[in-house]
Amino acid sequence: MARFIVDLICYKFKHMSLLAFEIRIYQNLAMREDIQDFKKSGVKSLAQRSFRDGASFSCWQIEPKDVRYLDERTNTLSLYLQGGEYSYRYDQRSNRGGPGLLCLMPQGQISSWHVSKTVRFSHFYFTDAYLKEFILLNLERELGQINLPDLTYHSDPFLKSLIIGSMTFGFQTSIIKQQELSNQILYHLIEYYLSIKPTNKFSKTGLGLRHKKILTEYIGEHYAEKLTLEQLAQQVELSPFHFSRLFKKSFGLTPGDFIQAYRVEKVRSMLASGCKLSDISFMTGFSHQSHMTQSFKRKYLLTPAQYRKQLAI
Repeated sequence: MARFIVDLICYKFKHMSLLAFEIRIYQNLAMREDIQDFKKSGVKSLAQRSFRDGASFSCWQIEPKDVRYLDERTNTLSLYLQGGEYSYRYDQRSNRGGPGLLCLMPQGQISSWHVSKTVRFSHFYFTDAYLKEFILLNLERELGQINLPDLTYHSDPFLKSLIIGSMTFGFQTSIIKQQELSNQILYHLIEYYLSIKPTNKFSKTGLGLRHKKILTEYIGEHYAEKLTLEQLAQQVELSPFHFSRLFKKSFGLTPGDFIQAYRVEKVRSMLASGCKLSDISFMTGFSHQSHMTQSFKRKYLLTPAQYRKQLAI
C-alpha cells in the first residue's frame, strides 16, 4: 500500500511538472521578440463602431505572419469571416480555423497565433464591468468575478448569425438596432457560456394597454431623433433588456424594427411633397439617404424615387 502511494505521488508530480513545463514553454513562445503584438503587426482595420460605453465592434484583415494577442481591458469575441483554414494557435496546433468559427479571448489572456494566409475577421469587444452591469440590471444577478471560457475555433451558428448581423447593420442603422444586437450577443454568452439563466418575472405577459399607448405616442413624437433602448424603457419603468422582450411580445417587432417601419411609412407619406429625398431622409430620422432607400425598398420593392415617379403618373 505504501509503495502504491509513493508511485501515485510520483505519477502526479511527473505529470504536474510536465504540465508546468509545457505552460512555461508556451509563455516563452508567446513573448518571443519575432512575434509581434496584434495591433503593431500591420493588421488592417476595415471598420470600427462603438455600440455604447463598454461594448464595441471592429472588422480586421491580417496578412500571413505570427502575432501575439493580448487585451488587458476588454474581452474579445472573434468571428472568422474569410480564410483561416491553415491558421492555428501555437498551443493548439492541431486545431485549425476557418470561416464561421469563433474565438473567445478573456481579457488579460495572452495567446500567439500563426496566420498562413490572408484572414478577415470581426471582433466584438466588451468589458467585464459592462457585462456585470448588464447581468445586474437585466437578469437581476450580481457577480463578483466573470469567468468566461477560453474558446478557440468554436462553432455556434446562432452567435455567428448575431455577429454577422452586427457587422451588416452596425454601420448604417439606428442606435437602437445596434443596442438590440449587442444585447442579444451578450445575453447568449451569459446564458450558454456563463450558465446564468434569467428570472421568469416578465416571461408570461406583454405590455399593458396603457404602456403600449405611452410608447406609441412617444415614438410618434420622437421617431426622427436618435432614440435608445434606455429612453424607451424609461417611459414604462423597465430595464432595457426586459423592455425589448416585452415590446416584441406586444407589437410583434423589436423596438428597432418597429421604429424603422414607422419611419418608412413617414417617408412614403412625404413622397408626394416636393421635398428632396435627402431632406426626407433627415426629417424621418435615417442616418443616411442610402439607408432610407434600402429600408424603403425592402418594404415596397421600389426605391423612394421610383415610388415618387409612380405617384406622378
